[in-house]
Amino acid sequence: NNIFAGNDIGVYISTDGGASWNSFSDGLPDAVLVSDVTYSASNRTLRVATHGNGIFERKLPDSFPAVSLIAPNGGEAWEGVSTQTIQWTPLLTGTLKLEYSLDDGTNWTTIVDNLPPSPSSYAWDVPFEVTTTARVGVSSTSNSLISDVSDSAFTLYFNGAGLSTTAGWDIISLPVRAYTPEVSSLFTNAISYAFGFNGSYVQQSSLSVGNGYWLKFGTSETIPIKGDTLVMDTVALVEGWNLVGSLTAPVSVASVTSQPENIFESEFFGYSRGYEIASTIEPGKGYWIKTNAGGQMIISSSVAPPKRNTFATLEQHWNRLTLNDKDGSAQTLYFGKQIQAIEQRKLELPPPPPSGIFDARFSSHRMLEVVRQENAVNKFPISIHSATFPLTVSWEVFADNTGWLLVTNKKTVPINGSGSLVLSNTTEAESIVLAYDESQTNLPLQTRLLQNYPNPFNPVTVIGYQLSANSYVTMKVYDVQGREVVTLVDEFQAAGFKSQVFDASVLPSGIYVYKLTADNVVESRKMLLVK
Repeated sequence: NNIFAGNDIGVYISTDGGASWNSFSDGLPDAVLVSDVTYSASNRTLRVATHGNGIFERKLPDSFPAVSLIAPNGGEAWEGVSTQTIQWTPLLTGTLKLEYSLDDGTNWTTIVDNLPPSPSSYAWDVPFEVTTTARVGVSSTSNSLISDVSDSAFTLYFNGAGLSTTAGWDIISLPVRAYTPEVSSLFTNAISYAFGFNGSYVQQSSLSVGNGYWLKFGTSETIPIKGDTLVMDTVALVEGWNLVGSLTAPVSVASVTSQPENIFESEFFGYSRGYEIASTIEPGKGYWIKTNAGGQMIISSSVAPPKRNTFATLEQHWNRLTLNDKDGSAQTLYFGKQIQAIEQRKLELPPPPPSGIFDARFSSHRMLEVVRQENAVNKFPISIHSATFPLTVSWEVFADNTGWLLVTNKKTVPINGSGSLVLSNTTEAESIVLAYDESQTNLPLQTRLLQNYPNPFNPVTVIGYQLSANSYVTMKVYDVQGREVVTLVDEFQAAGFKSQVFDASVLPSGIYVYKLTADNVVESRKMLLVK
């Protein structure tokens, strides 16, 4: 029932014995004059002779309707983050769907759906992907059996590198020598200016290789940056703090050197919603380093084994205090007694971030504080800026490290083992202090009410209780009918082991209840007076 015919406009096909006709001129020049149309059944080829334009051939499918992919059909090399043209030949199909695969056809991702079959091409914004096993598929949206895919795989490549961003503030750098280093071109989802550092923060409209920058992002994503690969770089340093960049590949901080030698005065610090010690310079990230003199930092992709792991040393040997705000920003600080040699000066934190970015540190600007005089009270104030409240302060203290206290304007809390407290507002956060007091090393770990002794008694007994924190304390005695008999304690008391004498000389025999209220704890016990 398939009939082909040619005229002075082009070639047409009828699949219903001539009742209706559809254009079949794809691949022919415009305004062509057809002189002859022949069909070879042996190889299913339609041959069209024209006046003055030569002869054209077209392979026909087994049946109609059908679709045939022209490009990419295998062997091409297309660059990621570019626009390429997908071409196909529709044979009486309805709307089409285009897809691509990165793994030779195992998994498919839709490019566009419900696409009109003509003009038989589509401008594809190639994604940021790298593979040698890419394929494209075209199919009818009404009948998936009407489809075609690339005959063989083609390549997707990218001249540059990806930069992974985190929603919120981040310290970034160029992982390649970017062809277009302007911030507005590279980071369309950025929601702040870029800030470099030169003794103070400076707004930047263009980024330079070797430097780090503060930048805020609305979402987390991987941003493709076109440019030349960086395998080595020499970065100028000034005395003091420097915000430096990265290479295209990860680099161990142990392999980073300086000229002149031994001018590094700190660890390398990265930022992930809080400052942290870095063991690797990751592509696209920025890092702080402090120097005792001007010079150069030499960074290369050559691999070197790490000389040390300061972060692991801190985690294994020092107590931890972590401050988490409502938005998920966090900073871990370390503290303890001088149990081993450590270069405390190298644990000075970098300069505070620009205004509006969470920051927490000891007021000394260190991330580690050490007890110097055990026979004296050691106080380490903590500075907190741009926190979103409530802010949770949690601790991990080794069992043999007693004597540590957290002091706010509301309470003093002995800290040991694991625990936390919540700061509800700026006023509380402004007054927080970590302290060490040797006299507190034997403080109770919890607030408790103890059984009186002796019991039964006549007429005097002693009631013991313990306070794990400084607290306002009330202790009252009631008869069996719930009437208050006497108030034994009604005052603010320091943490420690306590006792209170109860003289019942004027009371009749019977059962009495005594109740303790302190440090958010309410406990009661019974005692028996026998005369």
